[in-house]
Amino acid sequence: MPWPMVHFVIASELLSDPTPEFIVGSLAPDSSHVRTNERAEKAKTHLMPEAGRFATDEELRAFFNSNQKHALSDPKFMQYLCGYIAHVYTDRVWTFEIYPAYEEYPNGRNIYTQDVTKLEFMILRKGSDGHDLLSKLEAGKAFDLDGLLEQEVYQYRKEKVDFLNNLENEPLGDLSILSMEAIEEFIHTTAQRLRQLFAKWEVFYMEKRISLAPYNEKYNQDLANFVLSDEQVQFTAMPAEVIEEAWQNPNKYPVVILNDETPVGFFILHKNSEYVEERDTSRTILVRALSITLEHQGNGYALAAMRELPTLVKQLDPKINEIILAVNEGNIAAQKLYLKAGFLDMGERKMGIHGLQLILQYRME
Repeated sequence: MPWPMVHFVIASELLSDPTPEFIVGSLAPDSSHVRTNERAEKAKTHLMPEAGRFATDEELRAFFNSNQKHALSDPKFMQYLCGYIAHVYTDRVWTFEIYPAYEEYPNGRNIYTQDVTKLEFMILRKGSDGHDLLSKLEAGKAFDLDGLLEQEVYQYRKEKVDFLNNLENEPLGDLSILSMEAIEEFIHTTAQRLRQLFAKWEVFYMEKRISLAPYNEKYNQDLANFVLSDEQVQFTAMPAEVIEEAWQNPNKYPVVILNDETPVGFFILHKNSEYVEERDTSRTILVRALSITLEHQGNGYALAAMRELPTLVKQLDPKINEIILAVNEGNIAAQKLYLKAGFLDMGERKMGIHGLQLILQYRME
């Protein structure tokens, strides 16, 4: 079964900005190790109905339903619960799709331990994500769940953080059987499957509940109450600051991101902007001023909205075949979001009012 960093990166792929509780939940099932290494204890925390049999999707759904009342009353527990289920689901997929390659070798178990340990540190070093995820792990709250105690999770968390912070624990040499390319593909496809599963269950971030609506004055009060962090206001405008001008500009189309009927985000589509000067202006449109109000951040709404964007653009103007956006070089969180949504960084840069901007593009057929 994969070790913690694989679970954390899947969480990051699944959600644009996973909460600390989701990260802690995605560690929790392995916390049985603080009790014993006996398979029977691990089977309990991994929701196995019987020894050696993983829970089916339907059985995972039943586990979610049995905890749904608590989850609906406590958003942090909802995140923890979904992280927990994501871990169990990922272990099942890994066991059938990744681990069998090691069973072909007489010393496969030893090779496997070396590989997954090495992989932990390779992921940790890759960009800034690894250490950001560890910080979230340390900040998140655990809960008593199905016999696994909060304090057991905290104890195991400390063991894992201490292990990963000691670089002497990294094995020498390269991966023997695993490859980063195979792991990245596993992470991507597993996150996709989990996204579909959670959407089917209609749980916490539910892409199908996200819709994009043309701006209407009825949303003014909600948009006026938007709140962003001090860091975020460096990189984007508050909706109330730009709506009036956008509403009057024939080249701008203000869009409200709705969760059910509640405005949770906002952005503007802009034709003939300053960033499309060297392109076919009739076939290119710019996204600008994207924001998700602070109360609703961490639920995957921005990522869901960006995945709905091509459909909206084609409805607006079928001739458009390219969506672009400018993101500040210092706005790392936004860069990660857009890349996950399918935008590409082709190396184009422009100097903007607030510094150097990366010009990302999304091509549509």
